[in-house]
Amino acid sequence: MKIIYIAISFLFCVNISAQEKFDIAQLNNPNKYGEQIENSFEIKYVYEYHPEFSEKTINLKNGLRSSNYINSTDWSDLEEEVRVKKIKLVFSKYPIVNGQYKMKHPLLCNRLKNLFEIDPALNDTSIDWEIILHTNCKTDEQVDQLFHGVVIEYEKVIEEMSDDIEWTPTIEEELFTEEFLAEKDTISNTRVEEVELISGIEAMMTFSDLPEDLLLELVNKNNDERKERLMEYFEELLEDKSRAEITSEFLEDQEKLIRQFLTIYSQGEHPEDVVTKVLDRNTQWGNALIVGDWTGSMYPYGGQALLWHTLNFKTSGLDYFALFNDGDAKRYGEKIIGETGGIYFEQADNIDRVMHL
Repeated sequence: MKIIYIAISFLFCVNISAQEKFDIAQLNNPNKYGEQIENSFEIKYVYEYHPEFSEKTINLKNGLRSSNYINSTDWSDLEEEVRVKKIKLVFSKYPIVNGQYKMKHPLLCNRLKNLFEIDPALNDTSIDWEIILHTNCKTDEQVDQLFHGVVIEYEKVIEEMSDDIEWTPTIEEELFTEEFLAEKDTISNTRVEEVELISGIEAMMTFSDLPEDLLLELVNKNNDERKERLMEYFEELLEDKSRAEITSEFLEDQEKLIRQFLTIYSQGEHPEDVVTKVLDRNTQWGNALIVGDWTGSMYPYGGQALLWHTLNFKTSGLDYFALFNDGDAKRYGEKIIGETGGIYFEQADNIDRVMHL
């Protein structure tokens, strides 16, 4: 009897502490309850919203008119015990019809329902909820480049460790000190690419084949120094192969490097479904040139093109790679059409040279 009493009491406490923010029946009837659901949010307007990359946020992406989250495992695979503080639904104040914007309630409700399918516990009144709307909205093509999705802000629940347990940090843990993480959390939205670089460095540290002496060397370096040393290390690997015969072993080494690159920059996305399917169904192409936008958000797609070429080296039909960036970091006012620069070129059969590029 005592055991039953305790169990019932526990369930009662859980029900009191966790109350649903949104009624699923209402979400299933957006035509009737859509306006009520919209009004339950605090709504903010920004020119363009760029989500932060930090240890305390996860960004689930969908799209301009999509309610499906393409990287839902980023949240569902989170192993630490966390407490969610705020959830932001980010989309665009678009389209504007007759000078007015009207929120698409069925799309809003589907985004919420799909979020709760990933984790029903997110439907909680203890969480602060916001809608953030981009206002820099001109055309479908331009708006589609903006971030659309959900930003989950959380904090980790830290369990007290017993005084009897002696803890010794690993080399990887020493690399990510509190000072380093604090610096990461304060980076502004205007420095997204720098934060992506830091995330990339973190991912590199997980590679099991990094030499221990290299990890030890990185412990006392800052982020820029770590980046430079890691680039030197990977370029040394490439340099060793730069004049090697194109053998199956050589191609396997290049494939491994490309997959490591994709591990760093894909961040839960699966762009190979877009790139490789196009290339797979057009094997008749010959003397082909890949022109790649080589800026941060496009790394996974260009990486997949090079991976496909490496896996199909003898029959790919790709002869050249041309990569362009945003003008070698020139300021916008310094960019002149035809003279901006930042365009780089290499023959595709020199895979090691393309990797350097």
